[in-house]
Amino acid sequence: LFCHSLRSARRRMPPKGSGKGRKRSAGGDVQIDPALFLEGTVAGRYKATSMLKEPHGQHLWSVSVCSIRPDNHGDVFATVGSNCASVYRLENDGGMTVLRSFKDGNEHEMFLACAWCEARGGGGALLLAVAGETGVIRVLNVSEEAKTDEKTGSANIVYRDMRGHGGAVNDLKAHPCAPHFLLSASRDESCRLWNVDNGVCVAIFAGAFGHKNEVLSVDIKPNVLFFGKKGNGSDREPSADDQDDRDFVFVSGAMDMCVKVWTTRGYLHLLELSETWPDLKNAPLARVGCSRSEIFEKDNGIKTFLDDDDGQGKLPSMSKPFPTANVQTPLFSSHKVHGSYVDCVRWFGDLLLTKSVEQCLKLWAPELRHDGRVGESFRKVKEFPAKYADIYYLRFAVDVGAGAVVCGNRKGQMFVWNANAG
Repeated sequence: LFCHSLRSARRRMPPKGSGKGRKRSAGGDVQIDPALFLEGTVAGRYKATSMLKEPHGQHLWSVSVCSIRPDNHGDVFATVGSNCASVYRLENDGGMTVLRSFKDGNEHEMFLACAWCEARGGGGALLLAVAGETGVIRVLNVSEEAKTDEKTGSANIVYRDMRGHGGAVNDLKAHPCAPHFLLSASRDESCRLWNVDNGVCVAIFAGAFGHKNEVLSVDIKPNVLFFGKKGNGSDREPSADDQDDRDFVFVSGAMDMCVKVWTTRGYLHLLELSETWPDLKNAPLARVGCSRSEIFEKDNGIKTFLDDDDGQGKLPSMSKPFPTANVQTPLFSSHKVHGSYVDCVRWFGDLLLTKSVEQCLKLWAPELRHDGRVGESFRKVKEFPAKYADIYYLRFAVDVGAGAVVCGNRKGQMFVWNANAG
């Protein structure tokens, strides 16, 4: 299922020549030559099979198909609009069935993004993270029967709230290989990495070399984060290639016309620390400054932490917060790829696929340096023209396995390309 969203001008006007608005398609199915439409892949046309209007009657800002446990939940998707979130299942006859709905208690909330994630500590619960204008990331448990609140009488499926952003949240992404790590992009010019198991903010990506306007889109490179002490399950020390694979790497696009690639290199121990950090809601004890080779032992029913340097047991303390990293320098940064807002970014293997309001998608290779210097050069690979895709916050989707890329435009047309075609 490919979905796209259009956002009307809700805050400010884009630069001249990048008008933002919404128009309705005059007819029904868009008739396009299949050979041109699919660029050499399987010929055919797409048509709408069903339609459903949500009760709030407002725009839907984000649609997310569940990619977690696809064998069981591959036909499930979620939508957000107004202060509501809904979960649906696609039926074999093309219809849709409502599985779950949630309405935020704050009437001024407007959800702009949603992403599927998973809790390891909660028995592998399937979660849906939603966020928007208030900057609060609300994680909903959609895999269990909702518990009824005794006071309000309404169903309560909130797993936890994560606060920290100073502005609206424009995008959310969970790590493909570790879906309990959630990345958020905000109007406050920062990106934040969270662990939904315990609600801690692992790292903040912003500062002197960060974005200078609100971040619109992020995407995570599907690397294996870490392997333990030896990096690859063997007795040998991890190589430089292993280290590259262990890093949390993501790309961000923003209103400052910049595309930046970030990494957690040098802070990998904090990701590992967040794996053992107690739940902020329930744990009376915590520990700051743990090393990677930290050992856990039980002493009279109380878990103590033995430091590998001096071997002395230290009693944890909740008086000290999690040592959140502040990452100010990206691996790569350039404002020359696009000449306006960068509203959608996606990884395509080691390449990047990005979009602005220039009526085309660009596939290119960034220069990623690991010597402490910020990469600036890039190599253009291919462009995909998308006529009338000249408004911002119009997103595209990618299926890397199939090599398919799809994007809509302001006239209601959908373009599908085979990115692997010559």
